[in-house]
Amino acid sequence: MRSRQNKARDASTLFVDNLIEQNNLLDNKILVVQVPKANGLDTNITGLIGNQTSSKYQHPVLILNERDHDGEVWWEGSARGLEDSELSDFRGFLLSNNLVEYAEGHENAFGVGIKDKNIASFI
Repeated sequence: MRSRQNKARDASTLFVDNLIEQNNLLDNKILVVQVPKANGLDTNITGLIGNQTSSKYQHPVLILNERDHDGEVWWEGSARGLEDSELSDFRGFLLSNNLVEYAEGHENAFGVGIKDKNIASFI
């Protein structure tokens, strides 16, 4: 089972790497990777993907799947910060900007949700 999970994580991480490169996301201090509904990532491994992505690029990262909430588009998934960065409490930072609907979990590893209407302002 672990082997299957690692295989899925690696394939999804490659997909995320391609999105980062295609959309020039490294220009941003926080990598906000938006995965359209048609390509949705397995929600059970978005945290693992976030760990690898954050470590590889040395940026805080949000791995977000497109979701529908009563006809309104949201972006939900996992966030991963960097322990050794100026932004030591990534979750607190997100909550303080009033653009996220929720950020639940640990300071640098948590679940997050942002309404589509707020995503451009957040970025």
